[in-house]
Amino acid sequence: MTTTADWFTVDKEGLAKLIQRKGKETLLHELIQNAWDTDANRVDVELVPNPNLRGYSILKVIDDHPEGWKNLAHAWTLFAESDKKGNAEKRGRFNLGEKLVLSLCRSARIETTTGGVRFDESGRHAIRHKRAAGSLFWAEVRITEEERREMRVAMAKLIPPPGVETVFNSVVIQP
Repeated sequence: MTTTADWFTVDKEGLAKLIQRKGKETLLHELIQNAWDTDANRVDVELVPNPNLRGYSILKVIDDHPEGWKNLAHAWTLFAESDKKGNAEKRGRFNLGEKLVLSLCRSARIETTTGGVRFDESGRHAIRHKRAAGSLFWAEVRITEEERREMRVAMAKLIPPPGVETVFNSVVIQP
């Protein structure tokens, strides 16, 4: 009989299907809403074709939240207790968003004030880089030109919260 410390496993491809049904713009919404739920004054979002990998895009979200992530393990832990629970003004409360995004990524990296983690075909790896403030989410994602177009349209429909400058591909999104 084989035993393991984990009680269950999440199928990455199955999880990816959840977000694919919603549309790839959900990638942006999840990451941006997480940044908006912090004390960030600025959120920069970049979505560009990957020059080194045809059919893939680079997605980058950077915020300037002074504290960054309090617990880096929340990057890979589904449904961990969230500081947002019980706060009706916060968008996320289930600790699910990044995992949905990661499920569609070929590779990804999260860097914050408490450390960093890299995800690739061989798994999850701690990295030594820490940010002085804020967080960076960087990923390679299979996104077609049409999907990028749809994502640009979706970005224009977002309404940033007061006091948070949100920039998409060098263009400020008007509040």
